[in-house]
Amino acid sequence: MVYDCVKAGEKVNWIVRQTGEGPAAFAGAQGRRQYRNGAEMSATRFFAGLSPSCFTPKAWWTKAIHQSSFGNNFTTKIWKGADKAAADLANFEAREGALPGFQSLKPDTEIFWCNGPIGLIHHDDFWDTIAKNVYAYRSDVRALEANAFLLSDGSKVHSDIVSCGTGWVHKYPFLTQNQVVEFGLPHHPAEDPEPVAKTWAGLLETADRQVVAEFPKLGDPPKHYHKENNTTPSRLYNGIAPLNDDSIVFVGHVVLSNAFRAAEAQAIWITAYFDRNVKLPSEEQAKKEIAYANAFSKRRYPAHGATGNYFHLDLVGYTDKLMADVGLKSHKQKGWLGNFMNPCIASDFKDMKYEYCQKYGSYE
Repeated sequence: MVYDCVKAGEKVNWIVRQTGEGPAAFAGAQGRRQYRNGAEMSATRFFAGLSPSCFTPKAWWTKAIHQSSFGNNFTTKIWKGADKAAADLANFEAREGALPGFQSLKPDTEIFWCNGPIGLIHHDDFWDTIAKNVYAYRSDVRALEANAFLLSDGSKVHSDIVSCGTGWVHKYPFLTQNQVVEFGLPHHPAEDPEPVAKTWAGLLETADRQVVAEFPKLGDPPKHYHKENNTTPSRLYNGIAPLNDDSIVFVGHVVLSNAFRAAEAQAIWITAYFDRNVKLPSEEQAKKEIAYANAFSKRRYPAHGATGNYFHLDLVGYTDKLMADVGLKSHKQKGWLGNFMNPCIASDFKDMKYEYCQKYGSYE
């Protein structure tokens, strides 16, 4: 938004709230070796294994990576390398011609934790355009005047047009509040009957201990932005299906890094679910799995995970789990090495219809 405004010839002031998540971390889009871009590099099963995940099946090598000091040191070095690469690309401290305030766009947290916005640079001149044309401020808005913002640090920023890049809130206005509670969507904790609240509290406590035992690094998060969350976490199985009503599902409720691949996988899983070709486990087991995912989300993504549906870096593990539930395999790459190192993208699912019909029967 800021880049486009500059390219349109506008004079731009960029205000990043001091009390918010902070500036975004922008990685370079250029790829290496067989990868066309940075997104492909990060969407391999190898890379997915370097990040803790509640969806990836536990194997000896994932345990070695996440439960040993050697493995943790190895992955920490890789993630710090990603931080350095992004910082070097921006060159916040010494970029020639940068306007005052450019340094305030430096992210506050490591990419690993996803505590702030994360993105890829799609234009080679992005940072030069921002640095040399945008006045950046890191402060909260204290008041508005007719044509200016008054900031908490005493600055006065004149403006004739305001563009807000403040995100949105997940809501389902077509549902009654009773339905929101019934389906297991986030709601105020006081709306849970006491036995229900007690059951979930116990499950979450047990799951949290399990998450920290499996991924010790998640037990020691850095200082981070924390938004007060006054709702329960999401209680949908796989982030899709309510436990007590098999006539409705929620697509796109889970937050992942690639909505295209996620949508393809969810569509296949939902088709099988409504065809009765995939079944939820027992209610007791399903609740344990949901609580585990909730606890993991909160630990893995401290600034966003309390909602229980935030899994930014879990794309590969999540979509693989959905396909495993359905019993399909044609989305995987040929050969052990290819399946491990090739990027996982939406087009991997292009032939799933034929595998599905062969396995469960055609409806054409």
